[in-house]
Amino acid sequence: MAARSYSGPIPEAAEMARYKDIDASFPERIMAAKERQEQHRQDMERLQMERLCANTKAAEGFMAERLAGALALRSRGQHYALAVTLLALCFTLVMSLYGHDGTATTIGGFTIASLAVAFITDRVTGKSRSLAAESKADTHSNETPTS
Repeated sequence: MAARSYSGPIPEAAEMARYKDIDASFPERIMAAKERQEQHRQDMERLQMERLCANTKAAEGFMAERLAGALALRSRGQHYALAVTLLALCFTLVMSLYGHDGTATTIGGFTIASLAVAFITDRVTGKSRSLAAESKADTHSNETPTS
Protein backbone atom coordinates (compact mmCIF):
# COMPACT_ATOMS: atom_id res chain seq x y z
CA MET A 1 0.00 0.00 0.00
CA ALA A 2 1.38 3.41 -0.94
CA ALA A 3 0.36 6.74 0.49
CA ARG A 4 -0.42 9.55 -1.91
CA SER A 5 -0.95 13.21 -1.31
CA TYR A 6 -2.05 16.13 -3.45
CA SER A 7 -2.79 19.76 -2.93
CA GLY A 8 -5.58 21.69 -4.49
CA PRO A 9 -9.33 21.96 -4.41
CA ILE A 10 -10.03 18.72 -6.29
CA PRO A 11 -8.27 15.35 -6.57
CA GLU A 12 -6.26 14.35 -9.62
CA ALA A 13 -8.06 12.76 -12.59
CA ALA A 14 -6.89 9.22 -11.74
CA GLU A 15 -8.15 9.66 -8.18
CA MET A 16 -11.48 10.96 -9.47
CA ALA A 17 -11.77 7.85 -11.69
CA ARG A 18 -11.24 5.63 -8.63
CA TYR A 19 -13.95 7.58 -6.77
CA LYS A 20 -16.24 7.00 -9.77
CA ASP A 21 -15.56 3.27 -9.53
CA ILE A 22 -16.82 3.32 -5.95
CA ASP A 23 -19.91 5.45 -6.69
CA ALA A 24 -20.72 7.12 -10.02
CA SER A 25 -21.96 10.30 -8.27
CA PHE A 26 -18.77 10.93 -6.21
CA PRO A 27 -16.88 13.02 -8.84
CA GLU A 28 -19.94 15.19 -9.47
CA ARG A 29 -20.53 15.64 -5.74
CA ILE A 30 -16.87 16.59 -5.20
CA MET A 31 -17.07 19.18 -7.99
CA ALA A 32 -20.39 20.55 -6.65
CA ALA A 33 -18.86 20.91 -3.16
CA LYS A 34 -15.85 22.73 -4.65
CA GLU A 35 -18.15 25.12 -6.57
CA ARG A 36 -20.24 25.81 -3.45
CA GLN A 37 -17.08 26.55 -1.45
CA GLU A 38 -15.85 28.96 -4.16
CA GLN A 39 -19.22 30.71 -4.25
CA HIS A 40 -19.25 30.99 -0.45
CA ARG A 41 -15.72 32.46 -0.42
CA GLN A 42 -16.65 34.99 -3.14
CA ASP A 43 -19.84 35.95 -1.26
CA MET A 44 -17.86 36.48 1.96
CA GLU A 45 -15.26 38.62 0.17
CA ARG A 46 -18.02 40.69 -1.45
CA LEU A 47 -19.75 41.16 1.92
CA GLN A 48 -16.48 42.19 3.54
CA MET A 49 -15.84 44.78 0.82
CA GLU A 50 -19.40 46.13 1.11
CA ARG A 51 -18.99 46.53 4.87
CA LEU A 52 -15.62 48.21 4.42
CA CYS A 53 -17.09 50.65 1.90
CA ALA A 54 -20.07 51.38 4.16
CA ASN A 55 -17.78 52.03 7.15
CA THR A 56 -15.59 54.32 5.05
CA LYS A 57 -18.60 56.33 3.84
CA ALA A 58 -19.92 56.64 7.40
CA ALA A 59 -16.53 57.85 8.65
CA GLU A 60 -16.28 60.40 5.84
CA GLY A 61 -19.75 61.73 6.70
CA PHE A 62 -18.86 61.97 10.38
CA MET A 63 -15.65 63.86 9.66
CA ALA A 64 -17.45 66.24 7.29
CA GLU A 65 -20.00 67.03 10.01
CA ARG A 66 -17.25 67.64 12.58
CA LEU A 67 -15.37 69.91 10.19
CA ALA A 68 -18.52 71.92 9.40
CA GLY A 69 -19.22 72.30 13.13
CA ALA A 70 -15.67 73.45 13.85
CA LEU A 71 -15.79 76.00 11.04
CA ALA A 72 -19.13 77.35 12.26
CA LEU A 73 -17.77 77.66 15.81
CA ARG A 74 -14.66 79.47 14.60
CA SER A 75 -16.72 81.85 12.45
CA ARG A 76 -19.02 82.63 15.38
CA GLY A 77 -16.01 83.34 17.60
CA GLN A 78 -14.60 85.75 15.02
CA HIS A 79 -17.92 87.61 14.87
CA TYR A 80 -18.03 87.96 18.66
CA ALA A 81 -14.40 89.13 18.70
CA LEU A 82 -15.22 91.75 16.07
CA ALA A 83 -18.20 92.99 18.08
CA VAL A 84 -16.20 93.24 21.32
CA THR A 85 -13.33 95.00 19.53
CA LEU A 86 -15.63 97.57 17.92
CA LEU A 87 -17.34 98.17 21.25
CA ALA A 88 -13.98 98.69 22.97
CA LEU A 89 -12.78 101.07 20.25
CA CYS A 90 -16.05 103.04 20.42
CA PHE A 91 -15.64 103.27 24.20
CA THR A 92 -12.05 104.45 23.61
CA LEU A 93 -13.29 107.17 21.25
CA VAL A 94 -15.96 108.30 23.71
CA MET A 95 -13.45 108.42 26.58
CA SER A 96 -11.05 110.39 24.41
CA LEU A 97 -13.76 112.89 23.42
CA TYR A 98 -14.64 113.48 27.10
CA GLY A 99 -11.02 114.25 27.94
CA HIS A 100 -10.03 110.97 29.56
CA ASP A 101 -7.00 110.43 27.35
CA GLY A 102 -5.20 108.11 29.76
CA THR A 103 -8.19 105.79 30.06
CA ALA A 104 -8.77 105.91 26.29
CA THR A 105 -5.12 105.08 25.62
CA THR A 106 -5.18 102.20 28.09
CA ILE A 107 -8.38 100.65 26.74
CA GLY A 108 -7.41 101.19 23.09
CA GLY A 109 -3.88 99.93 23.66
CA PHE A 110 -5.02 96.78 25.44
CA THR A 111 -7.61 96.13 22.74
CA ILE A 112 -5.07 96.40 19.93
CA ALA A 113 -2.44 94.46 21.89
CA SER A 114 -4.85 91.64 22.70
CA LEU A 115 -5.84 91.39 19.02
CA ALA A 116 -2.19 91.21 18.00
CA VAL A 117 -1.49 88.52 20.59
CA ALA A 118 -4.54 86.51 19.48
CA PHE A 119 -3.51 86.58 15.82
CA ILE A 120 0.14 85.77 16.56
CA THR A 121 -0.78 82.95 18.96
CA ASP A 122 -3.22 81.48 16.44
CA ARG A 123 -0.59 81.53 13.70
CA VAL A 124 2.05 79.95 15.91
CA THR A 125 -0.23 77.25 17.35
CA GLY A 126 -1.77 76.64 13.93
CA LYS A 127 1.68 75.98 12.48
CA SER A 128 2.68 73.79 15.37
CA ARG A 129 -0.60 71.85 15.07
CA SER A 130 -0.03 71.25 11.37
CA LEU A 131 3.57 70.17 12.01
CA ALA A 132 2.40 67.80 14.74
CA ALA A 133 -0.24 66.35 12.43
CA GLU A 134 2.34 65.82 9.68
CA SER A 135 4.78 64.10 12.03
CA LYS A 136 1.98 61.92 13.38
CA ALA A 137 0.98 60.94 9.83
CA ASP A 138 4.62 60.15 9.00
CA THR A 139 4.90 58.01 12.13
CA HIS A 140 1.78 56.03 11.22
CA SER A 141 2.84 55.55 7.60
CA ASN A 142 6.25 54.20 8.66
CA GLU A 143 4.85 51.67 11.12
CA THR A 144 5.07 48.04 10.16
CA PRO A 145 2.25 45.74 11.20
CA THR A 146 3.19 43.14 13.76
CA SER A 147 1.46 39.83 14.26
